[in-house]
Amino acid sequence: MEKVVTMKDVADYAKVSISTVSRVINGKLKEDNDMVDKVWDAVDKLNYRPNPAARFMKGQATGTIGILLPDISTPFFTGIAAGAISRAQKKNNTIIVSSSDGSVEQEKKSLKLLSRSVLDGLIYCPIARNETFEEIEYFKNIPVVISYRRDIVPNIPHVYADNVKGGYVATRYLLRLNRKNICFVAGFWNLPDENADLVKMSNSPEAGFYTSLDRFQGYLNALEEEGIEYDPSLIFTSQYNHDSGYITAKKIIESGREVDAIVAPNDLVASGIIKFLDEQEISVPSAISVIGYDDSMLTSIMHPSLTSVNQNAKEVGEKSVDLMMKLLNDEYPDDSIVDVNLSIRKSTSFLL
Repeated sequence: MEKVVTMKDVADYAKVSISTVSRVINGKLKEDNDMVDKVWDAVDKLNYRPNPAARFMKGQATGTIGILLPDISTPFFTGIAAGAISRAQKKNNTIIVSSSDGSVEQEKKSLKLLSRSVLDGLIYCPIARNETFEEIEYFKNIPVVISYRRDIVPNIPHVYADNVKGGYVATRYLLRLNRKNICFVAGFWNLPDENADLVKMSNSPEAGFYTSLDRFQGYLNALEEEGIEYDPSLIFTSQYNHDSGYITAKKIIESGREVDAIVAPNDLVASGIIKFLDEQEISVPSAISVIGYDDSMLTSIMHPSLTSVNQNAKEVGEKSVDLMMKLLNDEYPDDSIVDVNLSIRKSTSFLL
């Protein structure tokens, strides 16, 4: 049986008093204190996790849920946070929001910091990465919900948008507009090797780690339905920001491949794509139609206004809290899938 690490063990390791350990863990000593560093070093080395039951009456919840998002500055994840906060408030709970800022290393640090907080549960939206989530062990004594990822951690409920449908409806709509040379841009936080085979990746057990792979599968489904052969020269990758969209659009045009439509991984990338095309005097939507993803507020202020897949970020956040409430009530909920739909605007048109 695994030995339970106590506050006394931490005090002995750090060579300080138990009261000092308690003050550090409860945030009553300044972080720039050498003694604080010694205590946190002992906490990490011994893998000590504060027990909420020791700080609250037995059976009494804290009313606090943590949520960790890949990048809170991205409109979609801001929407998830807004939905989670709104639903939690209706349940008389508070949400603590943390962001990984698009960095795996920062994500690991944020998980460690959250594990030191007194939480009833954690809503965790990981940065897409093909590796085991060992840090989830920090939270083995409280409920965890995985948000916006599919089938990545066994025995934990997941909430995610139907990204296969999202890729499908975007591609199918462009095909209905008589556009046959549709470029698909797959988004990644950390770009894969240039020779990466997305078809192979989308059929692997790790596909659920990457929303773009599900969307790519939807793209393939729409092409197959129309009897159009898959052309890997129409596949590009980007990160999830405006500048990456601009650079990717440049690569698409410089490739010399005939393109009459582009499906972007989010609205920020789509804005960068349209900016480059505008600078090259390539007309959007008549020459190249562009579809974004997220249906964020950017869609209405861009010129032309952006057709985009709405994946209902707020609902993802709300349902994440709903699953958490069920777990806290000793229920064992199934995964929850959020529907998507296409919001049509002026960045797409029929190809004459």
